[in-house]
Amino acid sequence: MDDICFNNDRIINLLLHKMIMEIIRKDKIFVIEGEINASNVSQFKKKIKTLLKFNSELIINVEKVSSISMAGIKAFIELNLFAFEKKKVFSVEGKQINEFYNQNTSS
Repeated sequence: MDDICFNNDRIINLLLHKMIMEIIRKDKIFVIEGEINASNVSQFKKKIKTLLKFNSELIINVEKVSSISMAGIKAFIELNLFAFEKKKVFSVEGKQINEFYNQNTSS
């Protein structure tokens, strides 16, 4: 189950090491549900890069993401750089990434 659908309101299921992450498209916003961690981060980056190839602007909503590991935070930085290099607009809305960073560093 590793296909990407670009139709509105279609669910993109990524079966990543026995964990499902959902990316749901709502108009121009892609809502991510689940976790972003070391076990699924490379597939996550691959899917977001593919979405950036087909969209001049990509808005990611992380409100329904339960956790982002340090590997996930690094992925967002890398994706932002990738989008910049490709002259694409990449933005994150919902929870602030620094909330996830603080969760990872406050232990």
